[in-house]
Amino acid sequence: MLILVLSRNKFECDLKYIYPWKNKLIQRITNMEKTEEHLINRKGYGIPISSLSANELEKLKNGARLLTVPQKNTAAVTMLAFFPVGSRYENEKINGVSHFVEHLMFKGTARRPTTFDLPRELDSLGEDYNAFTGKDHTAYYIKVNKDKAIQALELLQDMLSGSLFEAKEIEREKGVIIEEINMYKDTPRVNVGNVLEEAMWPNDPLGRDTAGTPEIVKKFNAKIFGFEWKDDFS
Repeated sequence: MLILVLSRNKFECDLKYIYPWKNKLIQRITNMEKTEEHLINRKGYGIPISSLSANELEKLKNGARLLTVPQKNTAAVTMLAFFPVGSRYENEKINGVSHFVEHLMFKGTARRPTTFDLPRELDSLGEDYNAFTGKDHTAYYIKVNKDKAIQALELLQDMLSGSLFEAKEIEREKGVIIEEINMYKDTPRVNVGNVLEEAMWPNDPLGRDTAGTPEIVKKFNAKIFGFEWKDDFS
């Protein structure tokens, strides 16, 4: 089963509204193997959201849309939270900040304060998890056995609405991200995309690297993020 949370704007990340819906989610996961139709074919191509029934697409109280896509012959559940936050919405001074926030989401929460707590619990579920940032979106996902889906959902919610954004972690992560930028620039088959985008959209956010530049990343601090994240991400 694929579960998508589609936020209504750039800063709607509070998944607590899913919890009143938890029993229905459990039922859908339990009945997953009984589903007779594939809503996603073997090649992985999706179907238009407008063609889904009301039982598969629901609107949460915060305006986000919750989409469930049953898939036959699998015991895995993927929970994927999409947010319209990406580098095309950044000015040149904060180019890369969306990607930086993505990294910080894994660096501790109020309930799991160290950088080891969240990964340790995620690993204990035997899951696959990651995140990615694009030009116009950022997404966070957890893929897990259906029996562990509710625990994984709680971890995803805590990560997205309870991250600490500590100054020491911001400083520490600068080096990680700069190395990532350099690594991709040293990989021609990856960097050619950046070169093409820069040529197509010069002096435009769409032409800039999603991760920013080492010079810009070095200047990031808790203040430069420019928002009270607990207000904007809830």
